Amino acid sequence: MTEQEKTFLKRCREEPEFFCKRVLGVEPWAKQIEIMNSVRDNPNTIVVSANAQGKSWVSAAVALWFLVTRKDSIVLTSAPTYRQVMNVLWAEIGKMYADARFPVGGDMTTGKLVLGEKWYALGIPSSDEVRFQGFHSNDILVIFDEAAGIPKDIYTAAAGNLTSENSRFLLIGNPTSPTGMFYEYSKNPNWHKITLSALESPAIEHPEKYPYLATKKWCLEREHEWGRTSPMYIARVLGEFPLEGEDTLIPLSWIDESVKRYMDMAKKDILVSEHVYLGVDVARMGGDKTVCASYQPNKVLPLRKAQGKDLPTVKHLVAQEAIAAGMKLMQITIDATGLGGGPAGDLREMRYPVVEINFANKANNKRFFRRLKDEIMYNLRLVFQAGEIAIPPDDELVSQLASIKYKTEQNTGLIEIESKEEMKNRGLKSPDCAWAVALAVWGSKRIKVAHSIRPSGYAEQKFNKTGTQKWY
Repeated sequence: MTEQEKTFLKRCREEPEFFCKRVLGVEPWAKQIEIMNSVRDNPNTIVVSANAQGKSWVSAAVALWFLVTRKDSIVLTSAPTYRQVMNVLWAEIGKMYADARFPVGGDMTTGKLVLGEKWYALGIPSSDEVRFQGFHSNDILVIFDEAAGIPKDIYTAAAGNLTSENSRFLLIGNPTSPTGMFYEYSKNPNWHKITLSALESPAIEHPEKYPYLATKKWCLEREHEWGRTSPMYIARVLGEFPLEGEDTLIPLSWIDESVKRYMDMAKKDILVSEHVYLGVDVARMGGDKTVCASYQPNKVLPLRKAQGKDLPTVKHLVAQEAIAAGMKLMQITIDATGLGGGPAGDLREMRYPVVEINFANKANNKRFFRRLKDEIMYNLRLVFQAGEIAIPPDDELVSQLASIKYKTEQNTGLIEIESKEEMKNRGLKSPDCAWAVALAVWGSKRIKVAHSIRPSGYAEQKFNKTGTQKWY
């Protein structure tokens, strides 16, 4: 190796930005450079990131920089699922490797880059704890992409390899929940923390130059849709952990897991119940939506929404879902507290199995609730908590579910769910989507009671007075 080559290699090792530009032919932006420099200078780096900030891209750049500039080094990468490791993180690594200005060399295969017998990078799914053990090198780097979803035992196994002076650990992910190892490390003073806010994205000023990053338009739309105080906005736009306390009804982490279950079901074509239950929340004010949720235990189908509350709109919306369900339709549970009574009556005349719910009625389980409204929504919390529901990746639904709060009355100990009016006073939209899902799930848990009463014309009276629900 010539002196010129040694000087070039030394500069690549000391300046990650120089390596990216001169060897890989890519140009990181300011925060990405900060991340790479932190890995260079600190044993532990944690990056708490908003959505669309190039997390996997910078993880790939760090992996290649560390591996190529350190002979006989080892890079171990992981993410919560095999797909995230291979199809996201290693897809970025593979692209950078293939498009590099100077050939990196070695042998690239799926989830593996080998430069020498003791010089390589691996992609390991977080489900494979055993494969994380037994790696030793003077220069070793572990990268956890989407780190919030990686289990504690994998953290422990990976940390067991980081015993040398030049070992490095990089965690990068979205702040979905103020619990778990990712959150704990973000509060640890021994970790150098970097926050990626979408409001600091270079695409705010130059969207044409950074087409894959969050734009100003996207940030403003999310602020309007979710509200600045919602957990979704705090986590996905500001890049901060949501302020979920004991009064959060359904934590964002539970909701994210539910969305993942939905995506897994779609990918694997998993069969769910043949029965379909509809839940309908009827719009009350001009800005609210009428929403119809179709639920096949344990899966919510994509929601149908309509702006407006006029009778033809509501009836048409629900009838479309009922027709789509066909003989699988078991029950339509509709909020009749305000304007839902009219559509409910018309749908019943059309011979649909309708059950009207008056939120002001007394709860069935009077030990824990005063109103039926509180019992219905808390039931949805329990279903999420048990991991018995999969919901589509609908940002509006996710935001609403994560924003609902509840409290326990001081004198009685009864559980009370935050009202729509209280949510609007906090600057949030009416949770129409969340209530439609809650009604659909509630109907599915009580279908045997509803169908044991005939005729349907007076089913609601018996239903509200004598119906019982299994308490989970």
